[in-house]
Amino acid sequence: MNRLFKSSKGKESTNTDVISNKRILTVEVIEAKQIKACHKNATSDPFGKICLINSTSDKEIANESFKLSKKSGTVDPVWNEKFEFGHKYELTNPEYMPNLNITLYHKGYMDPSEKSLGKIEVTLNDISVNVVDKWYTIKPDGRADKISGEIHLRLSFNKDIETEEEDNEDQECEDTQVDEQTSLLIDQEESDDLTATVDSDPNTLDIFLIRARNLAALDKTFLMGKTTSSDPFVRFRIPGFSDQVSAVKEKNLNPEWREHFRFEGVTNSSLSLDVSVYDKDKISKKFIGKVFLKVTDFTNKSKKWYTLLSKSGASSTTELGEIELEIHWYWDPKVAAVLREKKFKIDNKISTKIFKTINSFTGNVEDAENDEMEYDDGPSDEVPPENPEEKKKKEEEIATKTKELSEIDIKSGDYQVLVHIIEARDLKAENIDNTSDPIVYIHCLEQKQSTKVIRGVTNCVFDDLHIFNFPNLDKESFNEGFIRCEVRDAMTITVPGFKGTMIGAYTIDAAQVYQMNKDHEFYRQWVPLMDDEEASDTGVQGFLKITIQIIGPGEKVKVHDEDADRAKEIEAESKAGNDVSSLVASVPMIRKEWKYLVVNIYRLEGLPVMDGKQVGGIVGAKTDAFCELAFAGGRPLKTKIVTVSGDSRLAINPHFNAQLWYPVSYPTMTQVIKIGVYDDDSSRIGPEIKELIGFIMEKMNNVCKKSGKSEIPPRWYNIYGAPEFKQAKAAENLIKGVKEISRVVNKTLIGSVDWYSYYNNVPEKASSYKGRALLAFKVVSEDQKPKRKDAKSSKDKEPEVAPFRMKIKSLKIEPKTKKYVLQALVICGTDLPAMSEIPKVSYHNLSVVISMGVFDKPSNGAQFKEGLCTWNQFIKTPPLEFPQDLEQIPDIFVYLVKTSSPNKPLSFARIKPVVGKDKNMKTIGFLRPAEWVLLQEDKSIDALETGQFPGSILIKLGFGLESESKSVEADWNKLLDEEVKHKNSYQMRVHVFQAANLPSADNNGLSDPFVKVYYNGEHHKVDYVRKTLFPSWNQTVLFNDVTIPVNFDYAPQVVFKVYDHNDLSPNHTYLGTFAVQLKDAEITEDENILPQNLKDPKWYNIFKEVPNDTHGKVLVSIQLIPQTFRKVMNTKKENLPSIVPDTCKAYIELIALGIRDLEPFNFQAMQAPFLELELNSFGTIYLSSTGISKKPNPSNPNFLEKITMEVKLPLKSIYATSLQIRARDTRLGGFLKPVVGVGVIDLSSKLPWCEDTYIEPQKDNFTPVETIGGDIPIEATENTIPGTNTDEISMKVKELRNKKEDILSDNFIATAEPLPLTDLIHARTKEEDSGAGVFGALNHINLSKKVQKKEIEYADLTVEEEEKDSPPAWKVGRKILDSELENELVTTPFETY
Repeated sequence: MNRLFKSSKGKESTNTDVISNKRILTVEVIEAKQIKACHKNATSDPFGKICLINSTSDKEIANESFKLSKKSGTVDPVWNEKFEFGHKYELTNPEYMPNLNITLYHKGYMDPSEKSLGKIEVTLNDISVNVVDKWYTIKPDGRADKISGEIHLRLSFNKDIETEEEDNEDQECEDTQVDEQTSLLIDQEESDDLTATVDSDPNTLDIFLIRARNLAALDKTFLMGKTTSSDPFVRFRIPGFSDQVSAVKEKNLNPEWREHFRFEGVTNSSLSLDVSVYDKDKISKKFIGKVFLKVTDFTNKSKKWYTLLSKSGASSTTELGEIELEIHWYWDPKVAAVLREKKFKIDNKISTKIFKTINSFTGNVEDAENDEMEYDDGPSDEVPPENPEEKKKKEEEIATKTKELSEIDIKSGDYQVLVHIIEARDLKAENIDNTSDPIVYIHCLEQKQSTKVIRGVTNCVFDDLHIFNFPNLDKESFNEGFIRCEVRDAMTITVPGFKGTMIGAYTIDAAQVYQMNKDHEFYRQWVPLMDDEEASDTGVQGFLKITIQIIGPGEKVKVHDEDADRAKEIEAESKAGNDVSSLVASVPMIRKEWKYLVVNIYRLEGLPVMDGKQVGGIVGAKTDAFCELAFAGGRPLKTKIVTVSGDSRLAINPHFNAQLWYPVSYPTMTQVIKIGVYDDDSSRIGPEIKELIGFIMEKMNNVCKKSGKSEIPPRWYNIYGAPEFKQAKAAENLIKGVKEISRVVNKTLIGSVDWYSYYNNVPEKASSYKGRALLAFKVVSEDQKPKRKDAKSSKDKEPEVAPFRMKIKSLKIEPKTKKYVLQALVICGTDLPAMSEIPKVSYHNLSVVISMGVFDKPSNGAQFKEGLCTWNQFIKTPPLEFPQDLEQIPDIFVYLVKTSSPNKPLSFARIKPVVGKDKNMKTIGFLRPAEWVLLQEDKSIDALETGQFPGSILIKLGFGLESESKSVEADWNKLLDEEVKHKNSYQMRVHVFQAANLPSADNNGLSDPFVKVYYNGEHHKVDYVRKTLFPSWNQTVLFNDVTIPVNFDYAPQVVFKVYDHNDLSPNHTYLGTFAVQLKDAEITEDENILPQNLKDPKWYNIFKEVPNDTHGKVLVSIQLIPQTFRKVMNTKKENLPSIVPDTCKAYIELIALGIRDLEPFNFQAMQAPFLELELNSFGTIYLSSTGISKKPNPSNPNFLEKITMEVKLPLKSIYATSLQIRARDTRLGGFLKPVVGVGVIDLSSKLPWCEDTYIEPQKDNFTPVETIGGDIPIEATENTIPGTNTDEISMKVKELRNKKEDILSDNFIATAEPLPLTDLIHARTKEEDSGAGVFGALNHINLSKKVQKKEIEYADLTVEEEEKDSPPAWKVGRKILDSELENELVTTPFETY
């Protein structure tokens, strides 16, 4: 078809463009009137430009613009010129519809420049097939004032906007014009290319190589051996096309080529252009630098300078130079004709291998996609029609039930949820022996509990009842809450944050259970378990029998006859042939409907190279990428596989343009939507046929909230996981293959944690950016599903509900982007890992790499010395193009690397970017202070030795807009020169006082701890103390003549490492570490100042790798003395003042009531336990102990002893050591006294002379007495507390005592009502029983025998006491109270440890 139109000169022109039913806009510019006059004679010489403008970016759309001819000497020009738009840009999507822009200009014969006469802008969404004939007012365009006039236009489209269904139908009609048999021979990929050709998608890449500058010099001079020049040439490479090479420019670091190159047939939008610059030698070539460019970036002609990168595509520490290119990717009709002819000449032998009939959806790449939609048709069995009478009966039952349940109202108040985990059946086997180790995690309205672990089973009985209390729960929170039971395979080795492999889960809303029936329960029901985490585990993974009961405000739980119910269940199971699946509960009254989760997958960018080079170079580096949608444990839905070749991640940018339709039973019980990105390894011999790259997570609730009438705009989702190093040499890839097999063997046979898989499956913990995906999610109703047009028989009829995929057009308007910059001041690092070339002799230099997305920037290498590296370098990335939406921007990674291997991190840190401005309009991203970043080991690489600390780095990070970066760069460099590099000299004294609660490292449950102190490449240590977890050192470590930056914020940290001393080995046991910043140090002019005149020291918690991974703390302080104030140099610590704190004589008095719930020790029950107390106060050890006790039983002994210890305690509470409590058991007649339990009492809050920290041990817990009109007290009548003689139980006791007195004087009554002692104890115990107090202790004692004995004594007053125990020492000489101790004391002094 030819299209005809008049040009701006009024002549007809033709274009042999093959168009396929496009939507064309016809614009006829008829005339204008009363436009602005620019000549003195009140006329103008108007001409104009008419074009399409992007409605969001206000940029002109390429290849859609024309010129209006010039009309001289008039303000009422007449044109009558016609133009057509839409041949290059699709005008079919109302969301991305551009605007029509006409700008008028004046340029006289002698005028040097053009003058604006104004513009008009027409919204094309208002134009249809009906001709719009209208005058439009000319408006200012910002370049001229006093604009006037109007323009007369006629506008119309050749057709209205069609739905996607109509587009598909039109395309199918077009396809039928091609010979039917020949069309079947066309491969799906090639069919895609043919469609692209017909739709005028780009097919030709033109490259104009202009010049280069500042190239790296690689040629050495003959005499001096210096590199002074290069002989550069450029190679252009696109996978699947022949390389094209430029001319060689000899001895030129700033060459100019001006050569043209063309690649015809470039239709795959996933391709990238590899531009590599080499230095030509006589025999070989040397690599200078390269740049990777996506062809999709050049649909509009672009002329630009590009910075050359290293061979891997990463930034280089040295400048490699720049290259200037002009590139255009466009549609050429001649090339399109050649491609079409080539398609029809495909060899029959090849086409027969591709030809397939799609009977069912398989999700494999081999599926031919001749149909726009692919279904999972499922079984063809027809369901028999339902009996009308049964149907009517069901409807009546539903109506009755609905009326009954409609009366249930959810209220705010106190709720209690009972979850009874009864039994599990037919669980999926996770172990090698076809068993699992199931444990059930219950998530109930933000609370979590778990059952016990049962080892080596697939069928098991838990019978665990879990109670969840929710006081003052509001109605909204209850409605949003859910109850989820996760059955997992328990891990052999506990990993923080990882609960084990998911077997299956069941989720139900709390409101759904509450409104299910009038009893608010889901009683003894079998439920199916679905794995909503692992996409490969489809279908039911087992069954779980549960009961859920919800007790609302003012309600009582329903009591069932479980024996009768169990008998009915056994009978039902026997009738079902023990097939649990037939007994699975169908929750009543859930009105469900089918909806579709629709995911548009446009393209992925920056994926890692997953298939490295093979031996011999036969197979190059590539990635066979595909995506897999998994939801609610169903069968995953896959895209086709797109193979992209390239030896750098910058080249791995697969385009899918696929739409996945996944049916969802709504409302759904599952929230997690997972899209896995995989590399297909079906053709490779290995343990798996697909390799996970990473997961993209989205929440169903988020999608449902955003889904409405309008289309949800696409957004970028970042992918994180374990790093990949497969773009290496062929020999290295062989080694990696062996390691991969070893990793799988270790995971399967040994059960060790596979950190590579862990990072890939848990993106939040991952150590590497692995690309990003452009996706759009929405949820639509079933009636919005597109219809399949090719159904010719009943067998071909599409299923009512089935997953399918279909092709969509490329995205025209993408998320808005901005230019950002990532920069950093890399100052220093402490406690860094030693990477030895020769152990303890030579070490590798270390560098820091800042990385964001696919872009990274390394620092220079720094020498390693005693864990310290100093860089003091400002580094900055080139402008980075990221989305304007902050949620779509990737995280920042900071890597510590060997300078010789910058691509393999030793340790890393992951930081969220911060951009924007504060309330004072200051840029936040570049105002962040320098901070110490704690690194963590990348355990998937495992570059550090066991117990080796990953280090800390002092870095000032900045991230923000490019314009903002330029405004602060000078300040950053000034800061580096004036505050970081400028230093002063000090003597540093590190005071190490004591430690508390250190980890035990020896068999005796103790340690022999000492501390090493590191600063500025130097270290010293304090002496070790034997057999204690609470050592007191009180020693000073001296660092003479240290240089510290003027601003202490940029000084290295002082690092402390705590070890357990080993007499027989030079390798001492590492207990933990911590660091102190010098800004916390105290500067003093007097070097002989006494410690009591210094600031108080601080306690610092120790850790091994990450905070809170161990226990213990150390008390230290740091003193700095400037060199200018020191008259006499004290360089020996023997001459320094003592730092032992001042002490005083004191007494510790405590009452030991008893111990509760002692567990067996070494498989033997307790025999005769006792308590041992120890206080290590400034080198003196004070010991005391209770006597042994077996009463009431050895596991719950009562001591009831008062212990007084005469000790020395510090005058300041900060120095107070803890009182250690050890429970020992007496065995073998006292020959063995093993420690069976330990505890501590912190004395810092017990020193009465320290008013700022002292806490009185007694607190008033009783209701005060009130008086009325005088001195006569009356008891409070409201809010009475058990134990105050005013509560119900106390009044009952009084009544019984009065009754007892009556009984004693009554000769006719033989026995009396016994005293309810247990009720009395429970009533006088706090609501939350902590074991404190006399009654708290008695509450844990078996009183049945004592109560029985008391009841006998009470009944028969003549019974004499037998087997009275001799009173303990503390009781001798003390007053015997008539009432209970609790009734005599105003306060309760007891505490629980």
